[in-house]
Amino acid sequence: MSTPSPNPFSDNPYPQSQQPGAYQNPYAPPQAAGGYLPPPPPGTMQFAPCPTCGNTFASKVGFTWWGGVLGPSLFTHVKCARCGNAYNGKTGKSNATAIAIYVAVTGVLGIILAIVLLTMMGR
Repeated sequence: MSTPSPNPFSDNPYPQSQQPGAYQNPYAPPQAAGGYLPPPPPGTMQFAPCPTCGNTFASKVGFTWWGGVLGPSLFTHVKCARCGNAYNGKTGKSNATAIAIYVAVTGVLGIILAIVLLTMMGR
């Protein structure tokens, strides 16, 4: 059997089955590499990309030893859903400097408060 001749009314010299590249439906939703786009993990939202793995899905951190409930919300502290790295969800950078400043300031305020209370009790 011979190969089919090209359509004389088409500018395309290849039949549909021999097209260079695959046929793409212009109305199909975008696909990930490999054709499958997995759903995001439950309880996660999109934030800035993780500095460790580049994943954009993370969950908000509700409580930490250094900031209690207030600290993580002040710095948009999130935990990556893929690698578990905690970082700033707005900038995608580490919160280490902000955490150090936060701990130092609250520590100094705590010491000042303790001194004030001890001097008031001594009167």
